[in-house]
Amino acid sequence: MTFAAAVQPSASAFVPWRRSVRGTGGRPRGQDDEHGGQHARAGAIFLVLILYWLETAVIGFWTILRIAAFPDETLDNFAGDGVRTRWKSLAAALFFTVHSGIFMTVHFLFLWELFSGSWSRQVRGVGAFVDQIILATGLWIPLLVCS
Repeated sequence: MTFAAAVQPSASAFVPWRRSVRGTGGRPRGQDDEHGGQHARAGAIFLVLILYWLETAVIGFWTILRIAAFPDETLDNFAGDGVRTRWKSLAAALFFTVHSGIFMTVHFLFLWELFSGSWSRQVRGVGAFVDQIILATGLWIPLLVCS
């Protein structure tokens, strides 16, 4: 399923009270017996949440690079007097890498467990995640723009 197909809502998504008289048994138009319309919208919501998560990773990456490139005098009070100044910015970058890495990992696990739906049955491993979610759905395009 492409990202464009996943976010294409049916007409009944905008008018929830609109019902078909014949053939659907009172269900909103655009939904089949397995509630396909709801699953498509849930998949689209998951992709948007993953996009936000990936943007957080991109922003964190560039922020940590900036911290590592700080001038020596910027971090004079960060690590105390015992650390030579050229290592202070690298120590700060390592500190923020570890802490943001833990945060991003836990955040991703929550997103995956709560919202992945059918994606959890399709995606097996990091390579499949990149191939099926980032590349195949087109999530790489906004990530390229925000970089």
